[in-house]
Amino acid sequence: MNGTEYSTRLKSILALNRNRSIKRLVSEIPIQALIDEEFCIQVSSAMNGGSQKWQKLRANPDVGQMLPDRHGIYMFCWEPPLAFQTEAGENRFDWCLYVGKAFDTTIRKRFEGEYKKYIMGDPRLLYETKENMTREQRLSKYLCLQPLSIWFLVVDDKLSIPDLEDKLIDLLNPPLNKQKSIRGRYLEAETAF
Repeated sequence: MNGTEYSTRLKSILALNRNRSIKRLVSEIPIQALIDEEFCIQVSSAMNGGSQKWQKLRANPDVGQMLPDRHGIYMFCWEPPLAFQTEAGENRFDWCLYVGKAFDTTIRKRFEGEYKKYIMGDPRLLYETKENMTREQRLSKYLCLQPLSIWFLVVDDKLSIPDLEDKLIDLLNPPLNKQKSIRGRYLEAETAF
């Protein structure tokens, strides 16, 4: 299914479920880490100091072929259609949903073997109300969101990968990563007006 077909399917499911609520996915902002300027500079330096630079691709089931067959870290980020016009142009905000590492494998193999099946998955799962979901259930539910991007960084120093992943999780607090503190709490949806 291509992006246009998936978008049409998503719009259809949203229309059919207009009266149903999707539970909010709450992401807590890690103020302590983000106001620590020295920590942020150290993490930025560690991420940007190598020969490789971050890359970003639109996530779809076929993107795996374009991902590097090398070790590194990656993030799945949702880009909702909310945009603001500024003098510099249009600004959109990415929501980091998940951070991961390709330590024992490569970024390409990690995507192909683990995440491909969730990308552009069944958007009806957004209406699932189950609490205490497994990692697979969380990924299946939220990696169907579109437009979704995969950000990735090839890391030449393989031994630094787990530390870089931990630091990114500490700074971004992605709601689908459950291994740290309280992530991805679900709240009842409220009507806006």
